[in-house]
Amino acid sequence: MFWAGCDVAGAGLSNMSEIRVFPAAALQERKRLFDALQQAFPVSFTASPPKSDKSDQAAISFIDPGNDLADHPGSSRLLLPAGPEAGLARKWAVRLANDSHIDRAFRGRTLSEHNLGHIDDLRTSDRTTVLATAVSKPIWCRHRKDFGDAWQSALAIPELMDGECLRDRFRDGSFASMLPLVHFLKSVASDAGWKEPALRAAFIVDDPNLHSLRYGYLRFPELAQHAERHDYHVAMATIPLDAWFTHRGAADIFRKPDSRLSLLIHGNNHVHHELAEFQSQKEAMSCLAQALRRVRRFEAKKGVPVCSVIAPPHGACSELAMETMLRLGYEGICVSRPFPWLQRPPGDTPTAGWFPADLVAGGLPVIPRYHLSAAREDLAFRAFLGQPLVLYGHHDDARSGLEVFSSAAEEIGRFGDVRWESLGKIARSNYTTRRSGNCMQVRCYTNNFSIDIPDGVVELEVTTAPAHGLLENFTVAVNGEEVAVAIVDSGNRRISARVPVSAGKTVVSLRHQHSVTAESVPEPAWHAWSAFRRVLTETRDRVRPAFARH
Repeated sequence: MFWAGCDVAGAGLSNMSEIRVFPAAALQERKRLFDALQQAFPVSFTASPPKSDKSDQAAISFIDPGNDLADHPGSSRLLLPAGPEAGLARKWAVRLANDSHIDRAFRGRTLSEHNLGHIDDLRTSDRTTVLATAVSKPIWCRHRKDFGDAWQSALAIPELMDGECLRDRFRDGSFASMLPLVHFLKSVASDAGWKEPALRAAFIVDDPNLHSLRYGYLRFPELAQHAERHDYHVAMATIPLDAWFTHRGAADIFRKPDSRLSLLIHGNNHVHHELAEFQSQKEAMSCLAQALRRVRRFEAKKGVPVCSVIAPPHGACSELAMETMLRLGYEGICVSRPFPWLQRPPGDTPTAGWFPADLVAGGLPVIPRYHLSAAREDLAFRAFLGQPLVLYGHHDDARSGLEVFSSAAEEIGRFGDVRWESLGKIARSNYTTRRSGNCMQVRCYTNNFSIDIPDGVVELEVTTAPAHGLLENFTVAVNGEEVAVAIVDSGNRRISARVPVSAGKTVVSLRHQHSVTAESVPEPAWHAWSAFRRVLTETRDRVRPAFARH
């Protein structure tokens, strides 16, 4: 999705599209909501006077039933009910039209809404396209008028409650009132030239190593062929402790440049909650540096790349561990919750779970993932938000065959043209762009990204999404050469910089000023239990298919 805001390096409000809101009181009545939306999109909201003649700007009008649409001009307009949300919430099916004006993620779908209250009556005509219905009534439509198109919703939007996130209002079971608004804002951002990343996806399987040509229910040659045939990618979250031995044939499969199989890091020793219970930064640094050293030795010996995105074992990870990963140069973690040590995001993070990745613990990217066996309805919302669709599971999810992957891949393919790739490539493509003259503006949700700079662009303006935690200054390197010190805007919790660039492939890295190399960190004490436990769990996984047959 998009992120808005002026950076302190001097971009100012030129990055943002101004949207007029009428009446002015609506901005104050929904202050938390509009403040959150300004973080979520490259827009700014300003109060609009009655009968404004600024018809060249986008506008949002809160109107009473029966208002004449011509009284609310704007180059692009969204009309919302003025009254507060009312009525008894019930569960209904919301049917979205198969219309080209609806984002492809939602086009033609039927989704459940559990909080549908009062529905205003919408006046329609032969120049009205109904985009969504519930209980046989139109709840979202598009009017084609001589004075310009207007979008209209029949559902009121209440203020965002304390501690509530935008994603609480925009997910399976609770979305109908918010969809017309966020769809409108995404359209405004697109009209202003902001380009989202392509739809990207991957499967993750936790635990497999390359000790043989198979791991549990997965046979790597068969899986690679099936993934090629059905167009998907599987990333194995492998345990660094297992890197002591590699089967030559397995390495050959993963080594291929166009391989449909890849590796990422799965903890270090995979002991219980190993990334969640560090007692000190020294302990965290020792463990996480060892993980990096192990995979780098493996890469050097076997020529098999391992991306430096880490999938925490059991989804458990502390803030301390994430702060340490940031200093060691990990590209991010992939986990189900943006704040894995908390059941709910902190109350001051209304955009948690909204972006392609959240920046947490001072700036570490958290790529969201979703269980392979979970209901799939929320994937539509993730696709709309530009999030990578990462589904994870274990080898025994394929006990009935590899169709578990191909059927999910087919379903994901209905959201649009999908780019299936490794977690490393996904992490490095988590950004949105806009060209403004000879400057390329980048809103990034990653600390490392690769971008093609077009001819005529001589400057790159980099701004991160809001980061949670204690921000430190970062240096910025372009193609490996340090060129600037990023500026920390503590008030808006973001990092920004302007750097000179030239046309061509460009790699940009934001580096923590207190970075530590893994090689400089002492080895932790050896614990035989870690190796013994791993032998037991690997043996269990490998013999399980044989026991299942009997």
